[in-house]
Amino acid sequence: MNASLFKRYGISGAAWLCLLLASTVSAQNASQRVIRVNTVKELYSAVNNSANRGATVRLAPGTYFLSTMDERGVLRRNRGALRLPPGMSLVGSEKRVDTNGDGVPDPVSPETPDDFAVHGTETIIDGSALDLPFLERTDCAGGVFFAPNPVIYVGVNNLISHLTVFAGNHVAITEPSDDPVDPNGNLSMEVTYSVLQGAAIAMGFSNSGCAARRARSVLSFSHNVVRGSIVLIQNFLTGDATNDPSNGPAIWATITSNLFYNNGALRASGGDKGTDGGSVTLYMSGNVFRNNGGNFLGIGAVGRELFSAVGNRLSVRSESDTFGEANASVTLEGVAANSTTRQATRSTPNLFAVTSFASRSTRHPRSRSRVGAAAATTSKCSSVARP
Repeated sequence: MNASLFKRYGISGAAWLCLLLASTVSAQNASQRVIRVNTVKELYSAVNNSANRGATVRLAPGTYFLSTMDERGVLRRNRGALRLPPGMSLVGSEKRVDTNGDGVPDPVSPETPDDFAVHGTETIIDGSALDLPFLERTDCAGGVFFAPNPVIYVGVNNLISHLTVFAGNHVAITEPSDDPVDPNGNLSMEVTYSVLQGAAIAMGFSNSGCAARRARSVLSFSHNVVRGSIVLIQNFLTGDATNDPSNGPAIWATITSNLFYNNGALRASGGDKGTDGGSVTLYMSGNVFRNNGGNFLGIGAVGRELFSAVGNRLSVRSESDTFGEANASVTLEGVAANSTTRQATRSTPNLFAVTSFASRSTRHPRSRSRVGAAAATTSKCSSVARP
């Protein structure tokens, strides 16, 4: 990544610095200790050892079946989910195919359209058998929401690459619900060259809970395949009773050269479920969306009956993304329909800002794109629900 690239995309200097730091995660970890694993027992041993902060765990080809109970019938740490220590990289052996040189992974063969790993390199983490109950998250006013826990927890300076993650009815990758890795709720992670399949959500990346009220988090998501579920980027459950939108949580995310297909999609929200003053800055480039009910949903804010949302903002730049046929291809809204938002003492609407949206779309009679309150070429659109 270089400064001229981010100037071109309209990303601020502070955001560029955060993204630059995130992009060096893999380079830093590559020079650190490598732990090679061949069995699920070795995988658990490596990930659950706090002394392995900053290490690279390299998985040999094979399928690693995760379980909530160990072979002796004893409950595993984190109920068998993998919670990566700060700085840890989880790297598989899978090799990808890119037949047309666009950077997006392609199936290995037309005869096997759902196979994206070269034969013999398959490295699969299967968490479908885990028993993972929803856990409580609390905002600064004491509001409670129960959120799913993932197969793989990520937090600070984590990298996941060259893997396939099958989550079954769970979320494949997201932040912890009950115990933030960073005391300020900050997250920084990179996911690349991986295949993700979960239930409704394949991956979540959120500043959430009272600890993340001032969080500054960075995501790099590139060259991945998302199948049958969504990637969700949002701030939520971080506000308090004052509805003060000053200095809220922020996320900077780059989403590049990924395939979202068979009801795989991308959703981003500046603020959800009681977030005040949240912002998400999203840069998208070279992604391919196909065979989805909806491709991309961007919302300034989503309020709920018990969790109002004030002064949130989503900024999006999209270049060279290909949106295939869908009932709702691209939907952009200031405030989500049926949401509950309130204004603070100062006039602070929830905003959706479109820096640029110059992407390709393939059309058919059912396809539609919608931008709430403004055309995609407009620099800013805003919408405020009545209190």
